[in-house]
Amino acid sequence: MSHHAAALARVVCAAVFISGLDADFVVANAGAIPPFDVRKDLGRPVVHAAKKTVDVATPKGVVRSAQFVGARQGCVVAAESGAPLHFAPKEPTTSLTTTASSPWPAGEVLPQESLPAQIDAAKLKQAVDTAFEPAGAMTSAFVVTWRGKIIAERYAPGITPQTPLES
Repeated sequence: MSHHAAALARVVCAAVFISGLDADFVVANAGAIPPFDVRKDLGRPVVHAAKKTVDVATPKGVVRSAQFVGARQGCVVAAESGAPLHFAPKEPTTSLTTTASSPWPAGEVLPQESLPAQIDAAKLKQAVDTAFEPAGAMTSAFVVTWRGKIIAERYAPGITPQTPLES
């Protein structure tokens, strides 16, 4: 059960400190690890905003923690013993020059093109709408690509193309 508590702490940590989501929303809706039927037996995640950590207790009282260590490294699960991390978190470097003015997929600029003739617009819309049905479908985002281009996208309330989501 300890590994499930650790997994939930990490999922909630990433969702709260990277994606900006609410912890209760995450527990109810996000991810499949740990499985939803196991989550009911775990303690409610405790978010420590100042320390950027999340604690989750097992039914036997073992507390597992995850700590946010940086935007590019995300959250790391602490040892069950409570020992400090065995490494010094260091932001990785990148040579990518992704900008808001660069074309997708490296950037955020989408071409203003008509839908390709081979694509049935009504069926595409139906597919996108279906991803969000029923209302409790818990879909955060749905993006359709075709031949390297985004041809449809939709986001749940509170989610944008810039919201980092687990995949």
